[in-house]
Amino acid sequence: MQQSVTKVQLKRLHSQYGDSFYLFDKNTFIRNLHDFRSAFEKHYQNVQLAYSVKTNYIPAVIKLARQRGLLAEVVSGLEYELVKRVGYQGNEIIFNGPVKDDEELCRAFEDDAVVQFDSCEEIRVLKQYLCRNPGKKVRCAVRCNFDIGEPERSRFGFDAENGDAEDMYKDLFSIDGCDPIGIHCHFSTPHRSLNSFKKRTEKLIRFAQKVFSGHDLNYINVGGGFFGPLPEHLSNQFSYATPSFEDYGETVAKLMDQQFPSQKPVLIMEPGISVLASTMRFVCRVVSIKKIGKKQVITVTGSLHNIRPTHSSVEMPFHVMKMSQHENKVEGALIGGYTCVRNDILCSSFSGEIQTGDSIVFDHVGAYNIVFKPPFIRGAPAVLMIDEHNPGRDVEMIKENETLDMMFSAYMF
Repeated sequence: MQQSVTKVQLKRLHSQYGDSFYLFDKNTFIRNLHDFRSAFEKHYQNVQLAYSVKTNYIPAVIKLARQRGLLAEVVSGLEYELVKRVGYQGNEIIFNGPVKDDEELCRAFEDDAVVQFDSCEEIRVLKQYLCRNPGKKVRCAVRCNFDIGEPERSRFGFDAENGDAEDMYKDLFSIDGCDPIGIHCHFSTPHRSLNSFKKRTEKLIRFAQKVFSGHDLNYINVGGGFFGPLPEHLSNQFSYATPSFEDYGETVAKLMDQQFPSQKPVLIMEPGISVLASTMRFVCRVVSIKKIGKKQVITVTGSLHNIRPTHSSVEMPFHVMKMSQHENKVEGALIGGYTCVRNDILCSSFSGEIQTGDSIVFDHVGAYNIVFKPPFIRGAPAVLMIDEHNPGRDVEMIKENETLDMMFSAYMF
């Protein structure tokens, strides 16, 4: 659970950082990483995590992941450059994504990063690079795509059921200097079910055993897309039981242990939302309360862009922090954001005590909220890191409020 924030603390933080900001709980993140890894290590002895940078690319958060021994999983040249600046070495990076340009690929090859190929065009760049650099070794894998029982197949990777992925591996094994060391998949499903992970793991294992016959298999990478710890308000919005870390660990790692009883390849996972969502809260202020027709309307200094940028139908849990003594009650009020967009609705029906000047604290906003925030109407708010184990430095700013100069530095005036 995240550390609670008192009214006194919020007043101090509002005075220092403005009417809106994020709170990142350092120790919740560390605990999530530990619990995720432990759930798999109970059933399989060779486990490695790779932090999904796209989910939240605050440098201080990436640095924490590296300090805990995670690899960096990046999907663009921008993210690659970011993790290098944070301190990652090339051999600690997994390079994924459907668009990797020639220069980005060559840098990854040069750095000894693991490149997981998504297209024939990327393999063409590999061949050209190795022709120019005889004696160089390039570590790589192929992203595999297969049917896991969803209504539509994913658009990423190579088809492992029509022979394409197998042909890619045969080609890679034949290239002098190319070192295919593993196999990868990643699927995003709305349910993130155990059955889905069981299917993808079984198919990856079977395919790996086939294409790596006679070759050394270093790892099997099942990607991300796991549920993480959920508060009751969130879990109740799903029509099914949401799996825990323990459930995923038992499902995936046991399959690996059964199929690789002696020489065990590394089992890699690329967690993002599962270890990040519960680490952050968003704090905003009530600026007005009015009545339109029969509906009370509360307007705040936050937006859907801050708490639900993917426009999921799931409503984020929140609570009101009364910043003054009052008993002002509303019934079935709508809470709307700062934008001029009609559907910027943070809550469709709120009942309780609330007044202008109060703070609203939204929970479970650590995944994608930072990276999806557009430069629309308001700059992105500050991010503050809370460390309850460090009383002398319990709050540290890890991202500033975005100013006009920051937002428009790339424009010509």
